[in-house]
Amino acid sequence: MKKYILSMAVILAAISCGPTETQEQELTDLVADWKEASVQAVELSQEIGDKLFLLETKKEAGEVEETMEVNLDGEKTSCEPEYRALAKTVDSFVQDWQEKSKKVDELTNSMAVGKWSSMEQESLEDLTLELRQREVDIAQWEKDLEELNENCSMTEEMLVIQEQES
Repeated sequence: MKKYILSMAVILAAISCGPTETQEQELTDLVADWKEASVQAVELSQEIGDKLFLLETKKEAGEVEETMEVNLDGEKTSCEPEYRALAKTVDSFVQDWQEKSKKVDELTNSMAVGKWSSMEQESLEDLTLELRQREVDIAQWEKDLEELNENCSMTEEMLVIQEQES
């Protein structure tokens, strides 16, 4: 009888270690939002790279001054270093994000095999918090790029006008 009770206790303990429906939904939401943030960050990085390439091409063709100065946040600065600084920040984030994506994959694997402990729950909460903070960062970088594009005459509309004039 004692063996039976002990066996039941072990089985119940094993069953209770699996994720709840709420935890499954939280992870599903995290994975979807994580992928969306990943796409936004990569697209932002590509857009900055495209602007840098265009700026360098225009500079080589003599279409813009070597040190085209703009007024950003009340300070005079050159466009190229501003684009490079933003590119460095975003590219660094993308690399870090890829490493953290492995943790999201590990959580997904843990849930798939029914393994869920307080460590996985804590990791889920940490990654969700990280995601929310980084979504704010991405939005700010997008705003910074938009402002930089505007101040450096690199918006799509301005580029089309410049292309038509040449």
